[in-house]
Amino acid sequence: MNATIRTEIFSRFQAANPKPTTELEYDSTFQLLIAVILSAQATDVSVNIATRRFFPLMVLRKEF
Repeated sequence: MNATIRTEIFSRFQAANPKPTTELEYDSTFQLLIAVILSAQATDVSVNIATRRFFPLMVLRKEF
């Protein structure tokens, strides 16, 4: 897939849904990454249940 095709695909996504949202709950891009990884193995609802307890316990390093 070349750059022209990728650009066209993303243009169509943006036209179809200009302001996409997610059901996942997060406060930072790092938390979103973790939630997305978890959601590959579980439902968004169960990920939110787990991360509501887990995220407040996380100490994020500045690099993230």
